[in-house]
Parts: sequence; C-alpha cells; structure tokens
Amino acid sequence: MTGFARPLDRFPLVRTRNVEEMLAALAPIYAKPAWRFEGNCKTADVTLNYRPLRHLGLGYTKYGTGMSGTYPESAVFLQTFPIRGRGEATMAALPARLVSSAA
Repeated sequence: MTGFARPLDRFPLVRTRNVEEMLAALAPIYAKPAWRFEGNCKTADVTLNYRPLRHLGLGYTKYGTGMSGTYPESAVFLQTFPIRGRGEATMAALPARLVSSAA
C-alpha cells in the first residue's frame, strides 16, 4: 500500500480479482445482487469494505472496471455516493439499479 487508505479499510469484506468470489461476499449483505462487468469479463480489481453497525451498515466498493448491477427486492435501503467515476442509482417499483464506471 502506498500510504493511501481507502474508506473503511479497517473493515475488509473481500479483496479479489474473481467476480464470482465478489458476488458470494455480497450475497448475504445485499440480497444476492446480479452484476455485469464491461465486456462480460470474469476478473476485476475488486475492493469491498463493509462495517455493520446497530441499525445500518457502511460500505465502500472499488471495482476497477465499468459495471452495472441489479438488486432484487429486499427489506434494505441502499444509498450510493460515487467518489470518482460515474454513478447512478435508480429506485422505483423495480429493484434498485446501480451503474458505475471506473475513472
């Protein structure tokens, strides 16, 4: 590490280049989201940090590539704050959708 700490680095959930491993780590937290990476790649530079608190959880994610995902209906609320790149969250009668691209 170069001395730069990512948000919530003290609470790593997964560090991987394997998309399937990333999905398995997210499933218990985000109700089995479905993700697609640019070009249907099977590897990405993924960092997921997660800190559960009493009534909420804080997460930080870095994918290292463009991706999009869909969350099925669940009893959780998801609020995104893109730090770098492009991000969008859509919520309606349909499940939330997140679109992001690496900068």
